[in-house]
Amino acid sequence: MSNILDYRLDVLATSPVEIDQIADRLNRTSLELADWIAHADGTPVSEVVERLKQLLDFKAVQNLEYVAADFNKAPKVRPLVEEPP
Repeated sequence: MSNILDYRLDVLATSPVEIDQIADRLNRTSLELADWIAHADGTPVSEVVERLKQLLDFKAVQNLEYVAADFNKAPKVRPLVEEPP
């Protein structure tokens, strides 16, 4: 018996380049996870990595763009001691 898990992951980035970097990293197989499964199963890590590539897939389903500087209204923190110009 197998189950399909579908998760929604919202990611905020400061630029399109950062969005691409996050998407690239999410699609790389976690070697820590592969090692853990291989150790538990007694399966070679390379075989586990290949299986994980088939099982896990991250796709951008909606492009919310990046958070523009004028949209980010978070308060800025100033240092207690001002640095010389």
